[in-house]
Formats: sequence, structure tokens, C-alpha cells
Amino acid sequence: MKDIKHILRQFGKTHPAAEAIDYIKLIYQNEFGCSHLSQDRESALANLKREWDDLGSMWQVPPYEPIGNGLCRLNLGALKQDDLPLTAQVFAMSAQAKRGNEDSFRQKLSLLTELAFQGEVPLHSAEVASAVKKYLAAGISPVHHSENYQKQYVPHYRVVEMSYVVFLPALRMAEKLLQTGQRAIFAIDGRCASGKSTLAGMIENLFPCNIFHMDDFFLPPRLRTNERLSSPGGNIHYERFLTEVLSPLTFGEPFCYRPFCCQDGSLQKAINVTPRPLSVVEGAYSMHPALREHYQGSVFLTVVPQIQQSRILSRNGEEALRFFRERWIPLEEQYFSALKIPDLCGQVIDTSPLDGE
Repeated sequence: MKDIKHILRQFGKTHPAAEAIDYIKLIYQNEFGCSHLSQDRESALANLKREWDDLGSMWQVPPYEPIGNGLCRLNLGALKQDDLPLTAQVFAMSAQAKRGNEDSFRQKLSLLTELAFQGEVPLHSAEVASAVKKYLAAGISPVHHSENYQKQYVPHYRVVEMSYVVFLPALRMAEKLLQTGQRAIFAIDGRCASGKSTLAGMIENLFPCNIFHMDDFFLPPRLRTNERLSSPGGNIHYERFLTEVLSPLTFGEPFCYRPFCCQDGSLQKAINVTPRPLSVVEGAYSMHPALREHYQGSVFLTVVPQIQQSRILSRNGEEALRFFRERWIPLEEQYFSALKIPDLCGQVIDTSPLDGE
């Protein structure tokens, strides 16, 4: 509820001419997303092209507007024509996700009435109460923007997962690599808890590719000498990754490799790999000098320290967070700084907005 309260207040500031029904529509989208518009990629693309062709120039609109609950409105006027196929695919995938429930939706409508009564949104409380009562009497369903809102703001957008929009520059890079028709390797480096695995999974859902994790190639205990660990990025077994993975990928040959198990320091059962058009190397140290000449594209993910630590705490717990602070984060930062890794990547993406920053 804290999330939607902030969204409603912000909406009132950026859209002062909005009417009660426009707030109801926003709450509906926040709760249920766009599942009522579920389409396949081809239908979504055809509709997107028609709408985009009719837009004209709308360069002044923001690329996206967060609506909370992990969702945003992606403004079509900020897109280029080349962006439309990927946008259609992202929209279709977002629409497939079922979310929300009526009880939560009703609570958010009550919150809107409360905010109007308190003067925290630019609406009369009686107007909101009447609009909500009328809306609920007709049954919970999608609604259109008010005529006044459409005239004032000319809304042309798609509701999509916020993560897709934050990662859109990297998704475009992956898409362009595939469009060359040549085998390509794409590296995702960055800070811990910045979303590297999330982005890799997203690319895997969108495109034909293989994913490789640098966590599977940590340095075995027998090689962890002081000299090795003092070298930036030396705690990764880049020699083995180069020999077992990158070299076969470069030549398009089937191969196998054995992931390293951090728990007991052993090598696990071999994984057999058949090369695909795109290979994604995910994880810190993937842009190590011994490896980076093999990549055709790369991205660096970053996150502000406060959110980084919050994510680690949520994902791994208090004890792990302490270990990350004392051990892994300093090692990563040494590697990033000494080797200027962000400067060497094709894109730098701050994923902090995924947590509302």
C-alpha cells in the first residue's frame, strides 16, 4: 500500500487534469497489469505499428512512467521504429503474467478516497467516492481514460514489466547481435545483486541462446594463493572458462564443462552444450582481460549501495550480507576500479529503479 500511495501522489503532480476514472484506471493497471490484453507477439506488433504510425513526433514524453507493483507505462512516443518488434514481444510476455486480486484492488480504491479526503491528490473526495461507487456497481473491469485526460495528455503507452524497460538497452543489444546472422557472445558483468542473473534469464526467454554463469568458475582452493588473489579478478578460474567454454563457442563446436561447487570445492556433473546463435556469459569477472576479446557485446549493471545491500539481505540473509560486505564486495570493487570495467562495456545500466529509486 505504501507503493501505490506514492504512485497516486506522484500521478496527481504530473497529471493534475486527471479525473477520478483516470486514477481508477491507474490502480487497475497497478493491480492487474495488462493480462486482459493478452496477445501473441504478431498481433501485438501489428497493433503497435498501427498506433505508432499515427502518433507523429512525441519526443518530449518520458520513456516510461512507473505505476508500482513492478510495472510501468512504456510510452510509445519515446520509441524508435526499430524498437517495435522487441517492444511487442515484451508486451506480449508481460500480458501473459497473471497478477492481482479483487480484495487488494478494493483496498487501493479505498486508499484513493482517503487520499482525496486528505487533499493529497487533486480531486474532490465526493467526486472520488461517487466514481468508485459507480465503477464497482458495474463490476471490476478495465476502463478507458477520461475524454479530458486524452485531450490533455494524449496517452499512447503499453503496460509492461518494469524490469523489461530498465533492461531494454541490453535487450536491444542482444537482439542486434542476433540480427547479424553470425554467432555472438554477450557478456553481462556488474556488481553483486545488480540483476545480472535476472537479465540473463530475460534474454533466455526472449531469444535463442545458451547461458553461462561465472559463478560456475570460481577459483578452486588449491589455486588460491596470495599472489593470485591479489590480482584484480584473480578469484575467478578464467583459464578454465577460456579453455572449456569460450574457445569452443568461438568455433561453434559442441562441448561440455563441469560447474564448480562452492560448497565443497568439487566439480559437478558435466553439462553438454550445443552452440546456439547467441551465448550469454553472466556474472562478475566476465569482462576479465583474459576473456573480453571473445565478446561481440557487453553490458555493466550497477546499483546504489543501499539497495544492493537490501537485495543481498533479502536474498541471502544477515550472515551472508556481512560476508559480502567484508569479502566479495571489496574484491569486486577492486576489479571494477583497477581494470576500468564499466568503461569497457558497451552499456552501463543502473538497476536501482527496480526498487523504486
